Amino acid sequence: INSFTDYFGRIGIDFSSILPVTVTRSWHLMLSLYWISTCWIASSIFILPILAKTEVKGQLRLINILFVMLFVLVAGSVSGMYLGPMGYLDEWWYWLGHQGWEFVDLGKLYQALLMLIFILWAVIVYRGVRPALIKGQPWNIPNWLLYSVIGIPVFFISGFVTLPETNFVIADFWRWMVIHMWVEAFFEVFVTVIVSYLMVLMGLVSRQAAIRVIYFATLLFLGTGLLGISHNFYWNAKPVATMALGSVFSTLQFVPLILLTVEAWRFKNMPRMAVEGVTRRDLGDFAFPEVFLFLVAVNFWNFFGAGVLGIIINLPIMNYFEHGSYLTVNHAHAALMGVYGNISLAALLFACRILFKPEAWNARLVKFSFWSINVGLMLMVLLDLFPAGIIQFQAIVEQGLWYGRSDAFIGNGTFETLTWLRGIGATVFFFLGVTPMAWFVVSRFASLKEKNKDETVV
Repeated sequence: INSFTDYFGRIGIDFSSILPVTVTRSWHLMLSLYWISTCWIASSIFILPILAKTEVKGQLRLINILFVMLFVLVAGSVSGMYLGPMGYLDEWWYWLGHQGWEFVDLGKLYQALLMLIFILWAVIVYRGVRPALIKGQPWNIPNWLLYSVIGIPVFFISGFVTLPETNFVIADFWRWMVIHMWVEAFFEVFVTVIVSYLMVLMGLVSRQAAIRVIYFATLLFLGTGLLGISHNFYWNAKPVATMALGSVFSTLQFVPLILLTVEAWRFKNMPRMAVEGVTRRDLGDFAFPEVFLFLVAVNFWNFFGAGVLGIIINLPIMNYFEHGSYLTVNHAHAALMGVYGNISLAALLFACRILFKPEAWNARLVKFSFWSINVGLMLMVLLDLFPAGIIQFQAIVEQGLWYGRSDAFIGNGTFETLTWLRGIGATVFFFLGVTPMAWFVVSRFASLKEKNKDETVV
């Protein structure tokens, strides 16, 4: 951002006064979270009739209301994140503008609206899966989907504890409860449930194998998540032992999805193996190989981005020196887009594969976008985020955190050069990955299958 604004400053445009870094950073973060959340909400609603094998009356009206609420949330909060810091909202900055908390940037009223969205989502999911709930089987896949969806708004309550006058130590503790009890607990459970059921629908794993992984994942996520959150309490004056214990448990959370993909890959390459009495040969092309690519990417980035790059910064002595540096940013980008971004795209494409007419599907374009998105993300990691983080880490160790985060260090020399190099990966990611994918989805609206009233849900 500094390099970008400096460049425009040299040619006479004070870009930083038009769009301050506070605004652009909040947009960058919150829009990605909104997009991921919307994809998850849509994908869970899409599979409800498949789970329950029936359409529930009255769902369409609730889903339309949910869509309008999401539109108001995004449009209103994004506008507020600009108007608040720019001073246009006066005393309403807290309610309609920018709260000033990372990951909880949106105004308080929009935060309340988001809670209502989560509650309505849970109601829609409950109504949708209720026909599939079997008495005496509380741990079936439909139940797990419902549990994970309910858990998300429950932990979001933590975001309403603090006010502007709340002591920072207390406020930051509850902020992390929102962020990492989502990321390290119920978001992970939700992702595992969705990935598991998509693989079941594509004929890649059996229901029994999926349920076993979900069992294991939930125990691991909830068991380690409650303790693993404490590795973030760097600024909270928490004991060193607490952060150290949290860092150890936090590193265990990438295991379940890896196991699920290993199971899927094993089955994918064994065409005679049966799934619930149906062989892979009988399933034919139903396995959706392009969608499966994104599910494999979810697990690669879960291992590399969340696991390996997370372990690098989680170790107690490393956490002490690197906290808030580019190594944290490196882990965040690789994990957020790599894991949650890829699962969002997998869910989107799964729905498109079912909704589009067969002749409208373009496997080559989807694969091209897949590789461009993931190669672009990897280039951003390798050309900027990771090497810049290592250089910054060295500066922090030698001269202190204040220097490593100062404008004198960030805005000059090798660090600035690496920041520009990130543009290579970003260009591949956006122009060769995101743009073709967006064009593919939007341009196929005219190729949607016609509704068949006599068609039964498989």
